[in-house]
Amino acid sequence: MIRYNIKNGQPVVEQIDSRPFIYFDNWMINLLLRAKELHDQFILILQQNNGTLLISDILITEIAQRSDAKQIERIGNFIDHINVAFIESNAHEVISREKELEKHHIPISEAKPWSGTKLLEMLETYAHNNFEEFKISELIYLLNQNIINNNIPEEKLEEELFPIIKQCRNDPEKLSIAKNRYRNRKNRIREKYPFTLDIYTQFVDYIVIQESMKMPDSEWRDTMQLVVPVAYCDYVVIDSRWKNFIAQSHLGYPDIAMVYSNKQIDDFLKDFQNYCQIRNHFQSHGRFR
Repeated sequence: MIRYNIKNGQPVVEQIDSRPFIYFDNWMINLLLRAKELHDQFILILQQNNGTLLISDILITEIAQRSDAKQIERIGNFIDHINVAFIESNAHEVISREKELEKHHIPISEAKPWSGTKLLEMLETYAHNNFEEFKISELIYLLNQNIINNNIPEEKLEEELFPIIKQCRNDPEKLSIAKNRYRNRKNRIREKYPFTLDIYTQFVDYIVIQESMKMPDSEWRDTMQLVVPVAYCDYVVIDSRWKNFIAQSHLGYPDIAMVYSNKQIDDFLKDFQNYCQIRNHFQSHGRFR
């Protein structure tokens, strides 16, 4: 939920969230809108557990890029009627925030470094109608109009955000370091939060040592957008290939969220339904912060 609040006598925009945190790939939202029984089951469990669906800038952009206006409207209505919060997709940004929190001994559970603050500011500044309650769909419609008008800059993530991968593959010494660090990964995962730097490093190391792995810009984006959700969410539902990617990188619960593929929807809903029963298990592994 996104709303105005008064702090130090000034109005501020804040997002109210509660666990469990769930993160979906784009296709999962499509599935829920196509299958009424599945949709109703998910909504019921979400409401029973007072959960929050976390949405990133990448997901919102993917929704806004659709050409079917009615489909965009359906997704907007779906999102507006459940508890939603923004999550940051840039792992570098979250890692930087976490380091500052550690430096000043500020609890991560209070500061919420995973929050998508830029999306929140964009919604308030450019999309929100001050005479109505906040709706995520406002931002989706704004981005859709900008895309139609060619106001969205082209992204070249592989060249701009991940030059380290190319550099490491072409530098024998750096490649050796990445391979050695990956082999000793179990000694690097922290026993307490934040995990984001460790997860990001492990993702990059795995990609570096898979020298034959070539991906276009869109797939770099799809891969790296998972870092923050798997670090902070309780349930993540993604495409099978990215589920396999995570499995091959040897990351898993409790170091990261419980991750499901598009072939494991029933397992996800079953575990989500039993959330209250397994809460103590989550807590014992530090998943509630």
